[in-house]
Amino acid sequence: MKRIIVFALLLSIVLTSCSQLGIGGNNKTEEGPVPPESMRQWAFKARASSAYGGVLAEGNDDWSPYAATGKPDVTECKDDSHAWAPAEEDLGMQWLELEYDCLVYVSAVNIHETYGPGAVQKVELKNIDTYETIWKCEDERTGCRTKECPRYFEVKLENMTEYLSDTVRLTLDTDAPGWNEIDAVELVGYEKRWHIYNKTLYLD
Repeated sequence: MKRIIVFALLLSIVLTSCSQLGIGGNNKTEEGPVPPESMRQWAFKARASSAYGGVLAEGNDDWSPYAATGKPDVTECKDDSHAWAPAEEDLGMQWLELEYDCLVYVSAVNIHETYGPGAVQKVELKNIDTYETIWKCEDERTGCRTKECPRYFEVKLENMTEYLSDTVRLTLDTDAPGWNEIDAVELVGYEKRWHIYNKTLYLD
C-alpha cells in the first residue's frame, strides 16, 4: 500500500511540474501579445542500437546511452565517456532514442555533438506508436558533415507539431570519419498549441 501511495505522489509531482511549465503569454506589449514561454527539457532515459559502454549501462556514463541523458557535461571536442558512442567506429546506421518527463507540442530539438559531428542523418519524434520524421539530411554531396566541434545542432520546426511527444530518436551514419558521440539532446516545446493572429494570442 505504501508503494502505491509513494508512486501516486511521484506521479502527481511530475504531472504538476509539467502543467506548470510552458504556460504564459497573457502579457501584452505595444507590438502585441507575448508568446507563451517554451518548455525546455533534457532526457532522463535513453536507449540505443549499440553502445561502446554497453546498451544496458543504466545509471553509468561510460559511453552508454545513459551518458546522453541530462544537461551537457562535455565542453570540448574530444572522446569522452560522458557522451554516448556506438559500439564501434564505422558501424553503419545506428540510432539513439531519448525520453523526457513531459509530453509537449515540439518546436525544436537541440543536439549537442561533441566528437565526430555531422553524423546525424535523421531526427524523429514518437507519436504514440509511430515515428514522425522532422528533419532528414538531404545533402548527398557532404552527407551533412561538419568541422564545427563541439556544436549544438538545432532542428527548429517552422510550426510546432500537431501531436504531443516525449521521445526523440536520432539516426546516425557512423561511417562518418572517426568516432561519433552525442553528449545531450534538448527537447523544446509547449504544453498547449497556440498561434497569434491580428495581435491576439489564441490557444488551439
